[in-house]
Amino acid sequence: MGACCSFKEKASIDFENISALIKVKSEKAVSSGSGTLIKTNNKDKHAVLTAKHVVKPSGKEVAIKVVVNGLSFDVAEVFLHPDYDIAILTFETSNVLSYAEIDNGNPRPTEEVYAAGYPLQIGLIVTHGIANYSVQTSPGAGYAPMFFCSAPIYSGNSGGGVYSKESGKLIGVSIMVGAEASMYNKIIVPHTHFFIPTAAIFSWVGGVINER
Repeated sequence: MGACCSFKEKASIDFENISALIKVKSEKAVSSGSGTLIKTNNKDKHAVLTAKHVVKPSGKEVAIKVVVNGLSFDVAEVFLHPDYDIAILTFETSNVLSYAEIDNGNPRPTEEVYAAGYPLQIGLIVTHGIANYSVQTSPGAGYAPMFFCSAPIYSGNSGGGVYSKESGKLIGVSIMVGAEASMYNKIIVPHTHFFIPTAAIFSWVGGVINER
């Protein structure tokens, strides 16, 4: 008699080695965000996918470092998406690094996802939730196609990766947490996480990294 059920083995994701902390220093402030290592065609040149607002705060000139599993690298080049809140950073090292595999399809509503990043200056944090449907975006998001998910993110998560639990592939870039305006300030709404799907930027990312 055959088995009545089959179970899919979930993909293993090496969050520690494919997630990056991004440190940004301007004349007046030091800030940080998150990113994900992606592969280029040059074995000594590496790339990090992140959010544009992480690396270009208020349009100021900045110095940027990428930290991967405790190793710090100076950023050599910055590429900004022409329309969306997306950027790619490159740096050089002969070290052997790991990379995320990018998915070129949109998330499936209700599929389980992970969000990884370096929030609140406390180290790498991975959260779990489900993807939802695409939502209308604001001018601040560059009118990008945006998806909502319930995996919690915090200050410093911007630019970090969103991954499919089933495939282990990178399916999005964290952009912002939901907030509700009150009389005096904004109130963060828990479990409201908005990300740009990699499907929307797949061609642009390929164009940038294939030229490196």
